[in-house]
Amino acid sequence: MQAVEFETKIENGAIAIPPQYQQTFGNSAQVKVILLMPEPLALDEEEDMIANLLDHPLDIDNFMPKTREELYDR
Repeated sequence: MQAVEFETKIENGAIAIPPQYQQTFGNSAQVKVILLMPEPLALDEEEDMIANLLDHPLDIDNFMPKTREELYDR
């Protein structure tokens, strides 16, 4: 089987073949179709929380970040 890859939109249940492939496949060619939909990245819950906080930082009154020394003090 010959394979080509392209992106197109489904309109009224029909998949449009781009013009550059129409002559190759003709009107009655038997083809195998595999549909792939983009899906959001599957990140673990902790990464999702970090990304969410980076996109929507918390605004906390009187917040004082720790100093480097406080962070690494054991």
